[in-house]
Amino acid sequence: MNLVSKCIFSVAFLYESASAASVTDHFGVGFSTGFMSEKPSSSKVINQILPDLKDTLGISMFRIYNAVKDAPYVADLISGDRDTKFIVDVGFLWWRDWEQIGLDALTGDDVSRYLTDFIDQVGEAVKAALGDDYEWLDNVSTVGYFNEPLIEYGHWFDDKFTLDEYTEILKRLNHMVQDFFNTYKNGKHSTTITVAPIFIGIVYPNFTMPLAVEALKLQAEAGAPAGVYSNIYACHPIGYEDFSFKELVSCVGSNGTVSNLEESVVWWREEIKDAISLEGVPVDPADVKLTITESGYPTAGVPFVSEYLSAQFYASTIRQMEDPDSPLYGIDVFFFEALDEDLKPGSSVEPHWGLMTADGRIKEQIAKYWPKLDDGYQMDRMNNPEPPFHQNNLRTEEK
Repeated sequence: MNLVSKCIFSVAFLYESASAASVTDHFGVGFSTGFMSEKPSSSKVINQILPDLKDTLGISMFRIYNAVKDAPYVADLISGDRDTKFIVDVGFLWWRDWEQIGLDALTGDDVSRYLTDFIDQVGEAVKAALGDDYEWLDNVSTVGYFNEPLIEYGHWFDDKFTLDEYTEILKRLNHMVQDFFNTYKNGKHSTTITVAPIFIGIVYPNFTMPLAVEALKLQAEAGAPAGVYSNIYACHPIGYEDFSFKELVSCVGSNGTVSNLEESVVWWREEIKDAISLEGVPVDPADVKLTITESGYPTAGVPFVSEYLSAQFYASTIRQMEDPDSPLYGIDVFFFEALDEDLKPGSSVEPHWGLMTADGRIKEQIAKYWPKLDDGYQMDRMNNPEPPFHQNNLRTEEK
């Protein structure tokens, strides 16, 4: 199947309502302050950061990586906009050093205790800001019960379990988390919150789709929205000392160029459709919402990374999201991330993923090139194949 056919195939499985929605309805961003030396005040979040994200960049959905540590900010984000929706990660809950319970030994009672404590801890901060009757789970659309399980397997579990054993352990965990929401407050949130793993961008044989299928079956039984979630990057510049111009254009994207991100979405949709058919999942593929839970391009740290190139990535991605002929049309994309975290360990790019600086200012080049939204612009894939930047700009600062 050629790429044009794949694009048409992919778009056929989008929500029928996508064409009527604003592209900004599909914008989200990751929010974390865990590695910031100076964290923003509540006043700054409510009065500066949230309005700039929403009104200037069009972002109103958030992925919260550790809602316990960032509970005051969960309250701030809801205070600034009661319609705010969250994806919340809970995978960190499964390790309590003082209990020493292995992932394979967790029981339904353990999972229920951990989740109840989690909900109550975050709820305490939210209720302090919004009143005792406010239920913060009403703002949650998705609970990610495990982030990037394949990466975690390599880090922690490959010497303990075979991959097949690990897969079954995660399926069992998915059941326990879903069972919790099916009974918590008489199942109030079972039909509104989607429980799922959050994958890396690669579909790994005999691992990714079995977990996705299990989640889809449990979602269907609970009556929850059907969803598959993945952190999909067009490319990752860590370790690259050089890009060819063609590679960079495919990574960053440009007007008239099919990006790696689009190709990844086509691949994921085909895999989901095939798995649903093969496993007999009682879900229409057209009703399965594929969400990109992380995607971005850092602004500093290694060659061929700059604010300018980051800005081009976001501008290109947004234009693709607006384009009815793009596989990204109708897809929710959570940009990584809202704020720079200056203490984040790892590669030299890690402190530089933010759309904003640590003090909450939109980065200059990102603000300059962020598209004017819903302006009727449409990408011209056939007649304008050249990227909107020149090779002389392929350096760490804008020319």
